[in-house]
Amino acid sequence: MPRFPTDFKPSTSVAAFKSDFEHLEASARERDAKVRIGGRVQLVRHASKKLTFLTVEAEGETIQVLVSRGNYTGTDADGAPCAGDQLVETMKLLRRGDWVGLDGFAGKSGRGELSVIATRVQVLAPCEVNLPEPGQLRDEGARAAERHRDLVVNGQWARAPHLARSAVLRSVRQTLERHGCVEVETPVLQATAGGAIARPFETRSHALDRQLSLRVAPELALKQLVVGGLQRVFELGRVFRNEGVDATHNPEFTSCEAYGAYWTVSDLESLTQEVMRDAAAAVAAAGLAAGEAQWRRPDQASAGGVDEAPPSGAVAAAAAPAAAAAAGAGGRSDSSDVLQLSGDFVGRFASSEVLDAGRGEELRRDGLTLDLSQPFDRISIPEAVAEATGGAELPLLRELTDAAFGGASDAATQEVEARAEAQLAELLRSQGLELPSPPTYGRMLDRLIGGVVEPRCLRPTFVVDHPVLMSPLARSRPDAPWLAERFELFVLGRELCNAYGELSDPDEQRRRFAAQVAERERRGDDEAHGMDERFLDALAHGLPPTGGWGLGVDRLVMLLTQRPHIRDVVAFPMCR
Repeated sequence: MPRFPTDFKPSTSVAAFKSDFEHLEASARERDAKVRIGGRVQLVRHASKKLTFLTVEAEGETIQVLVSRGNYTGTDADGAPCAGDQLVETMKLLRRGDWVGLDGFAGKSGRGELSVIATRVQVLAPCEVNLPEPGQLRDEGARAAERHRDLVVNGQWARAPHLARSAVLRSVRQTLERHGCVEVETPVLQATAGGAIARPFETRSHALDRQLSLRVAPELALKQLVVGGLQRVFELGRVFRNEGVDATHNPEFTSCEAYGAYWTVSDLESLTQEVMRDAAAAVAAAGLAAGEAQWRRPDQASAGGVDEAPPSGAVAAAAAPAAAAAAGAGGRSDSSDVLQLSGDFVGRFASSEVLDAGRGEELRRDGLTLDLSQPFDRISIPEAVAEATGGAELPLLRELTDAAFGGASDAATQEVEARAEAQLAELLRSQGLELPSPPTYGRMLDRLIGGVVEPRCLRPTFVVDHPVLMSPLARSRPDAPWLAERFELFVLGRELCNAYGELSDPDEQRRRFAAQVAERERRGDDEAHGMDERFLDALAHGLPPTGGWGLGVDRLVMLLTQRPHIRDVVAFPMCR
């Protein structure tokens, strides 16, 4: 028999086999129903010299295989039929982890367990390493560093978030295409990294003799396409930020950004809720919505090392009480809209600010129920800051905005900036918050919002009324030009979405870029925007009223599968 045969083709899957023959009675045999099934051996149990039981797994489903000398017909090295001794030798050599090809027919054991009654067993690819026992490979770093081993040993428990990611990506595409968006691709290597306030990875092109950056966001290129007449576009792809690594940050991650002519911020809020609900429904429909509270963990695995997915109704059943309550209150009763987050997941996924805000013990104990069918909450940044600080306003926000973007001299701008930063630093200290480095007004604003606003965002919450100073690409509100037409979506204190009305005035955009460049040069803020002349030239050609929207795909998958660390949902994350 060839050591690595290549001519084996399954005639059915394990899942289809179960569906086709589950109706059989105990001890029944369907000898005329010939099947070929491939899979990985999870368990070998020798009942006697003439009888061996296997547990074989494929695509998250397991099946028992009964191999007995009475049914067996194999082939020797020359392809001639043989039995008896060949069976004994094959079973002696078979080990956990081997890929096998099975020929046989359907039957049930005396206890009623559906089985493949094997007439032939081929080793398609031997497993030549000793696999850890179920429950032994639990270290998150080791699992991420050797993902292939993790997926083999921990089975469907480890595969579920990657299957869910596929469902989420497909759902997001379908939702945006339903809104008339065209999927496009933009450069990953860019001359100027822009579109987000972030530190880029830098490299050099020897052919072009030019310094390049990996993109931190595709925003500027996508808006150039809108200028060119592609009125609604989106891109699902990888972006790169040379920043921290923790439970919700990886140096490379997946984002979705969409831009649409004539979209308003209100339109984007509706789109956000639609995307969230559609993605939750897609994951639930695939039977992948159960999180750590419902998937058996590796240390709770069966003897065969395979964790079977819960039936698709498991999530619906778990969500039924909350769904019924929502229906009684006039909401939809679609259980896919209701996420029952376990206390363990909430305690590990929620931001430290949320857990330190007084409800950490309760959340870790009781978890949290999210109903995506209900309107999301809204929090205004200035109002929330005033409420948290006893009525304090954001220091000199209007004056500094006017000075920075209104054409004031550098000296005048720096004088207002110094006073504003001193007052804002004092406000941070009064709230027990450390100053960022460098302590610029924008960075301190971000630290203040993270400390007093985001902890209030347990359930899906739109955070609105961001200062323009921290939103250099967003339109100003006509009634309050120091604030931006912008929102961020937070859940459990974690940002999932960011959206705003796009600034289309090229002169105003140039002033804002200039202020960012000055911040970089004078204060050493390496996250500030550079001057992007190509983008400014595109704006000069005319950008229609446009709304832009961005989603962190990894965090959405984490939420929907209840995986508390980003490396659980990224197949090959960066490891320390």
